[in-house]
Amino acid sequence: MACAIVIESGAEITGGTFNGKVTNNAGGIISGGIFQETCSVTNNGTIKNGTFAGSVTNSGTVTGGVFNGN
Repeated sequence: MACAIVIESGAEITGGTFNGKVTNNAGGIISGGIFQETCSVTNNGTIKNGTFAGSVTNSGTVTGGVFNGN
């Protein structure tokens, strides 16, 4: 997904490749996924088992994952 993604409360995305800005609000869940170097992530919800090449700002929960960026 090359566009910006905003995940609202109660929504879940399973898998995917993210190239744009991702904002995961409280109550949102991302399970799996590859977050490219061009992708900035702001997480206030839950991310499970992602691969992160870009920057991650986390105020939520990240469980598992590979961090290759900031």
